[in-house]
Parts: sequence; structure tokens; C-alpha cells
Amino acid sequence: MSKPIIYFLFIALFSVHAFGNDKQFIVLIGPPCSGKTTYAKEFEKQGYVHIYPSGVLRTMLKAGDPLALEYEKQIITCCPGIPSNIIENIVQKILRETLNKNPLQKIVFDGFPRSVKQAEFLSKELRAINPRFDLQAILLKLPKKILIARAMGRLECEECHYVLTAKLKKCPKCSGTIKARAMDKERLFMERLDRFNNWSFPVVEYYQTKNQLKIISKVR
Repeated sequence: MSKPIIYFLFIALFSVHAFGNDKQFIVLIGPPCSGKTTYAKEFEKQGYVHIYPSGVLRTMLKAGDPLALEYEKQIITCCPGIPSNIIENIVQKILRETLNKNPLQKIVFDGFPRSVKQAEFLSKELRAINPRFDLQAILLKLPKKILIARAMGRLECEECHYVLTAKLKKCPKCSGTIKARAMDKERLFMERLDRFNNWSFPVVEYYQTKNQLKIISKVR
């Protein structure tokens, strides 16, 4: 494993313990290939439930759900176009089911919210459960050249969408076929990066004004 990757994983683990484990709700904000999944997995080890709307939509797509099929292209390429109310309904359903079982359950949100409207929706939902809810938003900042390098090296299972960097013939999780991720081809990736930069600024500002934002930067 290269030194930059080892360094990043160390920073991720350290940052999770430093910034997140005293908060019930964590919002991960970061560009594609910034390591949100790595952070989310570390939070899961501490007992957090991982709410990832894109993952739910992919599962729905695989099951042939009519709603997911309607937005198949957007789901596969992470393009905009899925109405915000659909994403909010998915988050609301999972959130209520989770907290009805255990009101103290810790949750990490990955890929949501992506607009101030969604951030306000999330705050409203959490406030209805606990008026004094505690939330921490974590912004992951990495140099563009590192993000591009990571994207160009990522592969994905056609069956379960498990993402990996090692060049294997079969998925280690389900034995499915491994292929390069369509969404990580350089042109598409740059489009995704531009979209992230456009939507993330007001969301970051929203949490910053509420003193709920922490920034993690990777410096080589």
C-alpha cells in the first residue's frame, strides 16, 4: 500500500475519533473519491448506522423497482435529475424506522443532504425527534489531482456495485464481474466534481453558520 493511502487512512481513523464519536448524527460532505465510504465504515465500527440514499436507490434498481427504473441513468452515473422529494422520502423512511427502534441510535449520513433545502429538511426531521439533537457536518477536502488519480484507478462489481482498486477478475463479495466504473471516466468524473463544487458551497455555508462544521484536509 502506498504511503499517501496509508497516511489518508490514518488521518481518516484519527479524524473519526477526534470529530465524530460524541455526536449522534454525522453528515459527511466530500467530492467523489474523497473517502466518504472509508469514513462511514469507521463510524459503523463505532455503532453508527450508515444512511446512503444512492445505495438504497441502487438496491431498488437491482430489484426492478419502477421508481428506480424511471431514474436508471441518473442512478448509474450519479447525475442530477432525481427529484429532491424522492430522496427526502427515502431518508425520512430509513431515519424514522431506525430511530423508532432506538431513539439514541447514532447515524452517519453519506451523500445527503445535497442542498440547503435538504439540510433544512434533515434538521426539521431530527428536531421533531429531539429538539436538542446534536449533529456534526464533516467536510473532506483533497487536491483535485489526487481525486482524479483515485477515480481513474477505481473498479466496480457489475452485480453488487462493490468498489475496489485491486485488479481482480471476480468480486470478492459476490463473485460478480469487475469492470471500470462508467462514472469515473475522466470526463464524467470532472462533471461530477463540478456538480459537487456547485451544490456543496451553500450546504457547507449552512452548517458553518450553525457552528456544526469541521473541515478535514489532506496535505501530502
